[in-house]
Amino acid sequence: MGETPEQEVKDGDPTPDPAHSREELTNHGPGPAQALLLSAGGAVHRLADGLALGSAFSASGSAGAAAGAGLALHELPRALSDALLLSQSGLGTRKVVALAVAAALPVLPGVVAGLALGTAPAARTWLAAVGGGFLLHLALCHMVPAMLSVRSRRPWALLALQSLGLIGGWALLLLLALAEGGDEH
Repeated sequence: MGETPEQEVKDGDPTPDPAHSREELTNHGPGPAQALLLSAGGAVHRLADGLALGSAFSASGSAGAAAGAGLALHELPRALSDALLLSQSGLGTRKVVALAVAAALPVLPGVVAGLALGTAPAARTWLAAVGGGFLLHLALCHMVPAMLSVRSRRPWALLALQSLGLIGGWALLLLLALAEGGDEH
């Protein structure tokens, strides 16, 4: 009585439709456990950002400023999306702010460790490689699937625009590396 055709009744309990369950999860956002995992992942990510920033500042002030500007541009959208997801998890505003601050704190020991380790040129090279690896991981695991999920009536134009964005980003990184390489000689 009043049941939808997609539901079967077994032992008096309707079996939920998987598509309906997925829709409910999407509309209600993550729960508190997912919010804590998001914050923990953000904390590890920001520790790595701190290492890269400290290492860049140990190389030179201009490299540190460039890395700081790049990290700020990278972290602002991430922090806003994290705050949105945390607020959708049912946590209050104070808890969202506290989790955001707690997730951002590991950048400080990362910067200190990056400054300490970055005094040795070999260590600075390894820290730059690890930082580059994190950026490639983000690109391959987050950007590429997001790009592939977009549907368009003109897929070639969309592919060209996405490729132009990726190549532009890589070109900017290459120019920064070449400019920094010129400062060392």
